[in-house]
Amino acid sequence: MSQRENNIIQMNALNDRRYQEFQNKLTDVYQYESTLSSIEQKQAKLSFSEKMTKTTSPISRSSIHKYS
Repeated sequence: MSQRENNIIQMNALNDRRYQEFQNKLTDVYQYESTLSSIEQKQAKLSFSEKMTKTTSPISRSSIHKYS
């Protein structure tokens, strides 16, 4: 096998390894973004729920009778 062929094989192996590392990092990024999105959605729901409980004041029966 010539030196040129040897170099090509080594470069292909290196590129394959780099590609695998890239794929693994990309998978990690997708999982992180998915987790982050899920956390943000939960936080938004919680925030909305907190706003709703703070802004709505329950009217008790005694207060209804008081003003009627």
